[in-house]
Amino acid sequence: MAALSSLLTYGNNALAPSVQDSIAAIQEPESREIRKRIEDVEDVPSKTRAKQSEIIKFLKLVDTEKKRTGKGLEECCIVVAANYAEMFAILVKSGKGGRSALTYNNARNWFSLLGKTRDGEWNWNNAAALCDNYTRGIREKKKWFGDLEFWKSFYSLFLNRNGLAIAYAYRLAVMKTKHANPFALIPKLSSVQYRVNQLHPAEVALARHGEEALKTGYICHIDRNWDDILPGTMLVADNRQFDVFVKVRDEKTGEWKAVRPWICAAIDGKSWYLASFIITTDSINNDTIALVLENYIRSNGNRPPLTFYVDNGKDFNAQGFLEPVEFDGHKHSSIMELGIGTVNSIAYNAKAKTVERYFRDVMMEFDKLFPAYLGSRPGERPDTAGYYQDNPEKLPTTEEFTKMFGSWLNHYQGVPKHGKIHRGKSPRDIWEDRIPLAEPLNETRFFMAFLKPHNETRTVQKGPSVRLDNNVYYSEELWPQFGKEVMVKIHRWDDSHVYAFHTDGRFICECRTEESMKALAKDPEDRRKLGEALAKQRRQIKNVYTAVLSLTDGLHVLSP
Repeated sequence: MAALSSLLTYGNNALAPSVQDSIAAIQEPESREIRKRIEDVEDVPSKTRAKQSEIIKFLKLVDTEKKRTGKGLEECCIVVAANYAEMFAILVKSGKGGRSALTYNNARNWFSLLGKTRDGEWNWNNAAALCDNYTRGIREKKKWFGDLEFWKSFYSLFLNRNGLAIAYAYRLAVMKTKHANPFALIPKLSSVQYRVNQLHPAEVALARHGEEALKTGYICHIDRNWDDILPGTMLVADNRQFDVFVKVRDEKTGEWKAVRPWICAAIDGKSWYLASFIITTDSINNDTIALVLENYIRSNGNRPPLTFYVDNGKDFNAQGFLEPVEFDGHKHSSIMELGIGTVNSIAYNAKAKTVERYFRDVMMEFDKLFPAYLGSRPGERPDTAGYYQDNPEKLPTTEEFTKMFGSWLNHYQGVPKHGKIHRGKSPRDIWEDRIPLAEPLNETRFFMAFLKPHNETRTVQKGPSVRLDNNVYYSEELWPQFGKEVMVKIHRWDDSHVYAFHTDGRFICECRTEESMKALAKDPEDRRKLGEALAKQRRQIKNVYTAVLSLTDGLHVLSP
């Protein structure tokens, strides 16, 4: 009995995970954190663990009896079942029809599930396989019934943004697999449905509905504390297309057409006050964003925000605006000239941006006021939307729509909010209570900051001039820089002039284009322009003579 007691204790301890390095080394690691494998007894119900414990005791006793007597497996099972039945309260009545499960067939199947180690002993470290319904947790394709190519085809069809039904994806996978291998084993549809039910819903959401569905329904929420953010210090900017139509003229036909307008918005991160916006039917580009930022700074008393919070869009991160250009070790961008720090939302959950929530309110409270509301999803689209799309002349113009939005916005920003950010105050209340934290920019610096540096330097050529985008820009103040590299900054809304700087950022001059002269100047105006050009040439020649004369005291005219 002492030996039996020792054996039973060993049997219970067989449930513990292996600590042998050699065993751990050959275990295949789980490839995805979100999936769970039922290899640990803690992953199954207590009733299942109790039954598994009795199975291990039974197999241990049978194996010991077989080694001690040298008898066959079937005879050993009979001996153990007869002599130790009182030890198996669960197994004696868990067979078919309530009969005993202490049988030769069961023992053979259970030993098969255990398998053997390299030295020929039973693999007790695989005891988790003795749990009822253990195979339901198996995620390894090699253990599934059916051809592996079938499963690969089925999942590529089902776990797809096209959203095929299980039955249809199954039929297509069968056709594809049979075409490649007519003798391939195909599981039943019920088996496939069973496997689909074992998928984690987050996996299905990502594959069939996209990352946004995964973030919304499954990924942990980041709770941000805005108490330390002061109004007027953080600017949050983004774009959104309205879910309504406006009418614009078709340049080719001259007829009205229905177009969805865009808004580029700059919102104070603390108060949710929309201080600057542009509504347009054209695509939002970096020039639009720069203008919205300029208007925001104007509304803040020419004081830039401390931080500019944007997404990873190429228009927000355009080179020369947010992403700096670099010459001779010196970096230049509009954001740097304004002294604004940047935070890019790619490192965080994009929904943490205040503007995302703000746009949702715009959709819910403004877009839905219009009979031409399109719905944020096709299934929500009202019947009237199609009517206005076919009759665009009944829609408002972009200017009328902008006035409507401004009227709604004026009311919205005065409504108190009772969340943890506003605490009973309206966006306008918090915005107007802001405390200036920096000196305002003077007009010259403000203007210079919004000039956009070109991504390449330019060599000062004859004229003196610089060439940019097939235009030639002249300034006599460029003469000392002749043959040298200069940085050129562009005026965003006027290509008739650019501004030249040293590569370290020191201002040189403004450069302007000059219109070409007519080959034959007949009228007084043409002759006047030609006379000015000739006078400019003579003046430049005279200046060079003067410089040489100053250097040589006139001796340059003598023979050496």
